[in-house]
Amino acid sequence: MKVFRAESHARDQMPKHPTSLKLANAPIVEAVLDIDCDLPLPQEIAGIEGKARDSFREQYPKFRKQYVQGYRIQQQADEPPEFSAQRGVQAFQFL
Repeated sequence: MKVFRAESHARDQMPKHPTSLKLANAPIVEAVLDIDCDLPLPQEIAGIEGKARDSFREQYPKFRKQYVQGYRIQQQADEPPEFSAQRGVQAFQFL
């Protein structure tokens, strides 16, 4: 595994390329890439699952979905409570 190291410098003295360092037993075995974006309506993340899986399948064969759940309980005076729940795909994990 190749690891890059950049040393702390003043902004105008930053090196143009990081220093390359090779480790026989690299301590880093994974990386997390979190891309946060607003998809155009009515696009939903679940709608791009197929293309995302096809794009990353060869390098990252394991796939998982992360879900988000939301609950709402609302009650007006002298009325029974109203309950609603929502569940949707929040993210994809490629391992």
